[in-house]
Amino acid sequence: EKLPDLPAVSKSIEDLAVLLTDAVYGIVPEEHCEILVNEGDIRLIGQRVRRAADQAEDLLLIYYAGHGLKAGRRHDLYLALRNTEWEEPQFSALEFDKLRSVMLKSPALTKMIILDCCFSGRALSDIMADPSGNLIGQVEVSGSYVLASAQADKVALILPGEEYTAFTGRLLRLLRNGIPGGTEFLTIDDIYGQLAGWMKSEGLPVPHKHGSDTAGLL
Repeated sequence: EKLPDLPAVSKSIEDLAVLLTDAVYGIVPEEHCEILVNEGDIRLIGQRVRRAADQAEDLLLIYYAGHGLKAGRRHDLYLALRNTEWEEPQFSALEFDKLRSVMLKSPALTKMIILDCCFSGRALSDIMADPSGNLIGQVEVSGSYVLASAQADKVALILPGEEYTAFTGRLLRLLRNGIPGGTEFLTIDDIYGQLAGWMKSEGLPVPHKHGSDTAGLL
């Protein structure tokens, strides 16, 4: 009847931001990192995401962790906010299609969305299933990369005793420790391959990705 609180999400997002903005090993200056945690105002979220996307030049990286919901006749993907109603997410959650639209319009050379939520694979199935082919063409030209933590019809997990979500926790471990025997600099495809292998071997939802142009080289 009600979406449960996910305490692991806040810690996942905050610790990931610390890693991504690290002065030595990070990829984003701290002053260029917008963090929204437990926000319920969809208008404020829209304003801040659009502003960040419009200002991005080299890289736009959008990372979401929380509840993913399916709604509408096409079972579209919605990203839950603090006040989202489980039964009617169309009116109180962020529709993924709006987030994708912001990404496509951004002038950034490389654009990336990473979703750590249930049914996040719908973000990829929607892209690939576009009947006109126009959308996939836009994504290819834009040099974008979408990474989803679970298949279109699967839930993402927070395992008992773990302080992070299953997907983000393993991503954090990888970013902190690197890949055993790997190169000094890891591409997002290196990271995806390692994550997919780990999660499959543990019986966890296997992440999915769609990359285009040079995005996979980041």
